[in-house]
Amino acid sequence: MNLPKRRIAHGCVWVLLVACSGGDGSDGNGGFAGASGEAGSTGSTGGNGAGGTGGSSGSGATGAAAASGGAAASGGAAASGGAAASGGAAASGGAAASGGAAGRAGTGGAGMAGAAGSSGVTSAGGAGGISGGSGSAGTSGMAGAAGTSGAAGSAGAAGSAGAAGSAGAAGSAGAAGSAGAGGANQEVIFVDGDAAPGGDGLSWATAFRTPQRGVDLASAGQEVWVAEGTYRAASSGATVLALKSGVDVYGGWLGTEQSHAERPTALPVSHLHGDVNGDDPATADNSQHVLELATNTTLDGFVISHGGSLLANGGGMQGLANAVTLRHVLIWNNRARLGGGIMMIAGHLTLLNTAVVDNSAISRGGGYYGTSSARLSMREVTLLGNHATVDGGGVYAEANGLVAGGNITVESNSADRDGGGLFLAASPGLASISFIGNSALRNAGGLNFTAPGTINNATFVGNVAASGGAIRGSGPATRALNNSVIYGNAAGLFPDVFDFTGNTLVQWSCTEQDFNILIGNALLDGSASGGVTFGDPVHLGSGGELYLRHAGVGGETLTSACVDRGSVAAADDSLSGFTALGLTDWRQQTTRIDEATDPTPVDAGRHYLPGHVAVDSFTVDATLVSWTTRGADACWLTAPTSASVSSIPSAQLAAGNTAHGATSGVVLKLVCFGADAPAVREVVVP
Repeated sequence: MNLPKRRIAHGCVWVLLVACSGGDGSDGNGGFAGASGEAGSTGSTGGNGAGGTGGSSGSGATGAAAASGGAAASGGAAASGGAAASGGAAASGGAAASGGAAGRAGTGGAGMAGAAGSSGVTSAGGAGGISGGSGSAGTSGMAGAAGTSGAAGSAGAAGSAGAAGSAGAAGSAGAAGSAGAGGANQEVIFVDGDAAPGGDGLSWATAFRTPQRGVDLASAGQEVWVAEGTYRAASSGATVLALKSGVDVYGGWLGTEQSHAERPTALPVSHLHGDVNGDDPATADNSQHVLELATNTTLDGFVISHGGSLLANGGGMQGLANAVTLRHVLIWNNRARLGGGIMMIAGHLTLLNTAVVDNSAISRGGGYYGTSSARLSMREVTLLGNHATVDGGGVYAEANGLVAGGNITVESNSADRDGGGLFLAASPGLASISFIGNSALRNAGGLNFTAPGTINNATFVGNVAASGGAIRGSGPATRALNNSVIYGNAAGLFPDVFDFTGNTLVQWSCTEQDFNILIGNALLDGSASGGVTFGDPVHLGSGGELYLRHAGVGGETLTSACVDRGSVAAADDSLSGFTALGLTDWRQQTTRIDEATDPTPVDAGRHYLPGHVAVDSFTVDATLVSWTTRGADACWLTAPTSASVSSIPSAQLAAGNTAHGATSGVVLKLVCFGADAPAVREVVVP
């Protein structure tokens, strides 16, 4: 069977004027309680307020300040521990938050935690204060947030804005002034590398210029939106972006949008670039890790590239974090000692609709390396062109680490020892996965499978190794390969499955020939193998899909023995562990070129989502690169010579061309996102 040459082998913004319920303010001596008052009058422009203990003086607010006890504050009340809020200073003791948001009345205790001013983003206790205990005027200042000038410190002696009344009604909430809605519930922090210096991150017009600045000043529950552009580390070897727990970061914005619904479907490229000085192939100055992960975070709509050091691990990213999700991400052309693309020291990483392409490791895990304390979940993921000098070209997972997922393409990855595609010492649970054209110099061109686990509805085609062209099993455990197709693989010894010490249980599957076993057992239960002639079972789609042959469909005259070969129970079992990933039931997927869904009984082999993304053609001449696609929501074109990635306009997604400017021999890749695993094709400039 001739495979398509898809890869060269080896080598809000809504400012809500409502108060957020805050915690007790730090070091407050008790203000007074009261109900929300009427809207107060606008304060005059304040001068520089005095800083509280532990902080520097903050600048005065231009807008109205909130009063505590009923008296309106004059423009710029001091915030203790840092700076005055710019847009209306907040009163201590539970009066209204700056910017006009009323505080919540309490019965006694600490003063309010202040909200951020116009340059500050985080607050000590939220936008709305909790009023202090009974008594007369509170004397403590508000807990300082990061303000215009001063850093947060301890609560100072500066009094609240306005004179406090005794146990009277709450002071009025000042309306937001011209300086902006300081202290309002700012749900989004904006980043745009083309913005003017000195911005406060509260709008696109006043955006921060680096993602790190936005994340540093965001609080848990806020989002950071990063406009298209290339973002590099501030210094040699430094990380481009370290995430913060509870702060989600979204790329792919033009810099005008005000809601997620307005973000372009054909995502512009927000590029976290590890080449600090833009001088690759010299890499001594590159970021050791482009991205550092944090717990309870999502990163959506980014390219992560050109990071890493031969002395460090995790060139693209490194993590010791739980509940991390990457979505619509391209992890491209990173390198490291372990985990060229990704290194998980511990925790749980989920990849959704993500491509891991052309990363390398001088030891293990070209695309991904996970320790025994790490967990990897994948849905709609492509691992392509990654290389490891030792084991696990695409993925290396240590024993006790878990790898689970579905709708995965593992293609053209390579290892100089074992496991060209995946090396799983972990116990896997995988479904609807294809291994295409992977290679290893020693064992297991496609999958090195050493732990107990189950793989359902897999297709192995065109994988190569010295032994075990498709699969190598080892270790005492029993491994199950169900509902699968093994065809057209090659090795000097044992071209399909080489089981060294354990049991590889192959059930309800199509195999090209009888299994070759050195030690251990291969159990063929209900499989079409050896004496069963079924010809080439695969009908290649124009996008390289491994469909099954169905008589009368696409000009076929025969039906593959792999059709209806599988076990429904085994296919259904594969769904049970992936509910949280949203894995689609095989009955709504297809093995046919006409994309008719699969009725009972289940077909063997890889299944695809109907309407899935595909690159049907990708060609190049001396000046233009051209393409046709199906089902693409977004496509990115990579150019390794300039280490750049560009977005294809939405009007040209189905078909288009562009000048490439690359010299002869340069490899260009088109990466397209949509339903199912990202589609990746490459061409070489003539």
